[in-house]
Amino acid sequence: MAFISVVIMGLILWISGIVFGAAFIILSIATIILQFFFSRRKYPWWVGLILPGLVLGGTMNIALFLAISAAFGYWAADYGLALQVLAIMNVPTVVYLLIYLLCRIRKKKSNLDSAAITGNGIKTGPG
Repeated sequence: MAFISVVIMGLILWISGIVFGAAFIILSIATIILQFFFSRRKYPWWVGLILPGLVLGGTMNIALFLAISAAFGYWAADYGLALQVLAIMNVPTVVYLLIYLLCRIRKKKSNLDSAAITGNGIKTGPG
């Protein structure tokens, strides 16, 4: 009887892991699409920095909590852990900033190309 309950619990944990992993992947893809949307539209420049700012702020809160816990001698936290949290959890921040910069560079280049076209439709300059 105990074996059946262990098997059922293992099956429940396995299914919940798959559901959690799928939800994580869907959420990651959705935030990347949202970052492209914010970066490519004709919004003010700061709108594309909302998601990187939110992720950076959350990461700084967690790292600050760990550093304060280490300062007060909490056994599970130390400064190395706080630095690891900063390094690992800021990977999405870097991805979002790269998306923002690439979209802004591309947008600036297209604005320069459209400004190079004169009234008679002839492009001036290199290219």
